[in-house]
Formats: sequence, C-alpha cells, structure tokens
Amino acid sequence: MFVEFNIAQQIVKISELLNKTELKIFDYGCGSGKFLKGIENIIKIIKPKIKLDILGYDIKNYNKYYKFSNTLSNDNYDIKLCSYCIHHIERRNHLEVIKFLTKKCTHTIIVEDERMFMNMCKKHLTLSSHITNYKNIKSQFYTKKELLDVLKHSNNKILYSSTIYFKWPFHKSRLFYNTFYYNPTMIIITKN
Repeated sequence: MFVEFNIAQQIVKISELLNKTELKIFDYGCGSGKFLKGIENIIKIIKPKIKLDILGYDIKNYNKYYKFSNTLSNDNYDIKLCSYCIHHIERRNHLEVIKFLTKKCTHTIIVEDERMFMNMCKKHLTLSSHITNYKNIKSQFYTKKELLDVLKHSNNKILYSSTIYFKWPFHKSRLFYNTFYYNPTMIIITKN
C-alpha cells in the first residue's frame, strides 16, 4: 500500500504540472488491473477532482477494472505505467519496451523490484518448486542505478526516483516459516 500511495501522490503532482484534471494513462503489463485500481482509489480520496482514463495492456486478458487491449496502443498518453512487469520480459527486449514506454507520453512511471531483492531470496528461490531457473530470472532484474542509467541513456529526464522497503514474508511453508525480507521496490518517474 505504501507503493500505491507514493505513486498516487506522484500522479497528483503530474496532474498539477500538466494543469489537467483528467489524465490519460496506459498501463503496460496491467495484469488484473488491481494495482492501478488501488492507486486510482487513493487519488479519489486525496484529490477527488482528478479523473483517470485508463487503458490496460497485457498478454492475457484478465483485467477486471478498466478498458483492456491485447495490442500496443500508438495513442498519446499523459502517463505510461509499467509496474512489476519488466522482469517478466527477456532482457534483450528491455530497451525496446523502455523506448515504447517513453514515447507518445509526457511521463513514464516504472515500478520494479530491485535485483538486490533477488540476491536476498536466492537460497529460497533455488529451493522453491515454482522457480527453477534462478540465474535467468535474476538477469531480468535491475539495480536502481542500472535502470536509471538505461533511462538516462534513452534521453529521458529523471523527475523522481525512490526506493521503498517493506517487510515481505517469503514463503508460508514450514521450511521458511517466519522468514521475512525487506523488499526494495524502486519507483522511477521520467519526463519524456
């Protein structure tokens, strides 16, 4: 919830910068839509005049909360959001995705777990049955510095960069009972 609240505050600031009360948002890798819906609900509380026109994109259509497309949009947006998605894409395609995320919009918000989190969880990930190839998964994640460098080299101005740490239970099995990590989640906002 801390991440969602932080992003909601940043979207309000972007709204003020653009002097707009209705923002057009493209949610890349939206999943069920629950993450952005939570952000939208927070915005309704802290700044009720702001309205969000949202289009979600994902490879699977299970978005329950707003308009969905299974093709990439070439429309212009105020904000393109990519939350917890880049690590699901093969590393060789990251630059192409980042270029898409930073074109035809005024701002981009990227939310991603930092690679440090994967290092902390290594022993559990290698023992876990649902993740069998730790090295390939780890290579999909960035450190904050790496992601900032990629964005800067793509000619994007970094407006905001933050890392939020929250306590996360790794696994609920007996083997890892009461094992917690402080998960670093980075939030980066660019002006494009």
